[in-house]
Amino acid sequence: MRILDQDTDRAVSNVCLYLTPDEAERLRGRLERLLLNADEHHTHLEDGDLKHEITVTIYRDDNLHTYDQRSRKLILEDA
Repeated sequence: MRILDQDTDRAVSNVCLYLTPDEAERLRGRLERLLLNADEHHTHLEDGDLKHEITVTIYRDDNLHTYDQRSRKLILEDA
């Protein structure tokens, strides 16, 4: 697991998500699609006001080349 704070461009070791039941359902559905479709590697979940967003990605050894340099560094070095 790797977590990036995109506002500060820093790796994070701990995060707490506060989701409504509807948001949790939408996230579950998007995760299921990611797991079933290896060609897709990320999804976004926004709140109703579009003020907050979660980006979730599933990385594998065979898709690391599809990530930008910053993401690869985070995945490979946790930095």
